[in-house]
Amino acid sequence: GPAVAFPAKDTDKAFERMEGVLEFTRARNIFDTTINEANTLNHLSNSILNTSLIDHKKGKFALFIDGLTPNVLKGMEICYQEYKAVAEAWGYTCKKDPVPHFADIADLDNHRELDLFRSLGGPDTISHRYIREDAQCSVSLLVSLGRKAGVKTPFNEAMIAIASGLNDTDFYAKGCTLENFGLADMTMEQINHYLETGEK
Repeated sequence: GPAVAFPAKDTDKAFERMEGVLEFTRARNIFDTTINEANTLNHLSNSILNTSLIDHKKGKFALFIDGLTPNVLKGMEICYQEYKAVAEAWGYTCKKDPVPHFADIADLDNHRELDLFRSLGGPDTISHRYIREDAQCSVSLLVSLGRKAGVKTPFNEAMIAIASGLNDTDFYAKGCTLENFGLADMTMEQINHYLETGEK
């Protein structure tokens, strides 16, 4: 998958040290890698759209067996389209749409090679890391970058709002946003320059 150092100018050094151990492709900067990740498009929305079943299963819910219904996959596709618009606006790597792969995961009668992944448990509660971490970290950053670029992300914003309400926590206010990183007053070009050179 994509990886990068901070600042991005040090990526070659980082890749040299990992040579023969881990193999990565180069991303533009750390914001690129943060939003360019399947969990950004999967964990939060797919969990929020399954909250009643999570409650009913009482700790025995498995998202990739129980939760990937057609409407949940449709929500994931909406997340992807919002992500794609933000990534393109910022000049970031635009990952391939992961929804067809998740449709294969949802096809429980086929693709037996995916059974181990399907068996992963959780989320077991509304405060599971799939919800808390992704609402506060990658999805908050995606929404923040969208706001800076003038790209609307209503579905992702709604997922954060619902997760926040159900957890009595304002995940966006506490989240990985340009405001909380002290970058809100900079232009998009200045932010990318800082992430790539370390110079404000």
